[in-house]
Amino acid sequence: MSKLNYSNFINDFIEDTRQKNNGVLCIFTDIDGTLPLSNNFKHAVIRTKNTLQKQMMFIANTGRTPKDLKGMLERLNIPSQIFDEILGNNGATSKYMKMSISKDNVSDILHKFIELGGEEGDVRYVAEDDIYIHRDEASTTYYSNKPHIELDDIIQKANSVNINKLTLTGSKEVIDKLIEYIEKCGYKCNIHVGNTKFRTRDKSKSRRRVDITSNECSKGIITKKVLRDLNLESFMVMGNDENDITMFKAAIEKKGYIVLVKHEEIEITKKIVKELKAYTTSIGKDWNEVKITFIEENEMNNFLEFMASRAKMKGQGNFLENLKVTSKKLPTAIRTSTMATKLIGYEDVTR
Repeated sequence: MSKLNYSNFINDFIEDTRQKNNGVLCIFTDIDGTLPLSNNFKHAVIRTKNTLQKQMMFIANTGRTPKDLKGMLERLNIPSQIFDEILGNNGATSKYMKMSISKDNVSDILHKFIELGGEEGDVRYVAEDDIYIHRDEASTTYYSNKPHIELDDIIQKANSVNINKLTLTGSKEVIDKLIEYIEKCGYKCNIHVGNTKFRTRDKSKSRRRVDITSNECSKGIITKKVLRDLNLESFMVMGNDENDITMFKAAIEKKGYIVLVKHEEIEITKKIVKELKAYTTSIGKDWNEVKITFIEENEMNNFLEFMASRAKMKGQGNFLENLKVTSKKLPTAIRTSTMATKLIGYEDVTR
């Protein structure tokens, strides 16, 4: 499965950013299963950002809602300011775009899910930054330390809000049949498949999960939009699961750099690689020219700090002087000194 070792990969990425981004390292990253959220990770990222000062844009591109991610980081004592932007709900919710699913589509999909044997407790959806769940013991326990809204009639209430992401959980058979139905109906939806421990009685096992969003948004679509808005060409994407595939495809299209973090279920990683190879061929590109490296989740801290040391050694230019974009297009955290100030405040805890 090996392609580029990450030392050469990082050197190529840094050189590319020098030529195309005036030294700005732009990284889009998945969260769950990709970043080892811990004190060691927090310290690694803070050291990395302090080393690079304002030459690094670290952008969360996650299936979580922005509020959910910030809440999780707070519980882990990790400053949310480590991310310059949070792109939530697989690209459906951010300051760049907010996309909802057709209410007619939502209603039909939910009724088909129940008809196929799905349970009401396995229905969740997101509207803006709010997570809605069915009121039952298993769901409430799962979300006990996460912000959420409980409903007794989650299916009936679905039409009362504009849903950005609909998440359904069940057996592989139920989820596969539901996806087949959605595709047959030609609904304008993007489908992101993965595994979840949600309402799993045996915590050592996962169940199948499908996230449904508007077809006008995905991790890949939002990645390309942010790059356009910020006028950046060179970028890196990091992820580990099937809902990261559109982000990986965006990198293949735009000659970006891919860090594929090996999934705990190695068959998923193999499946992703197989799909990316097929996609590369379908758009007339050569897989051997795709810039991709594979790492373990527990290697991420070393990966980030190695990248920072390499960038510093190569003498990246001053961010504010060299970045050729208008200041209005930059995120607030990058436009001002707020980011640097907040990170310096955390410097002592990394020693």
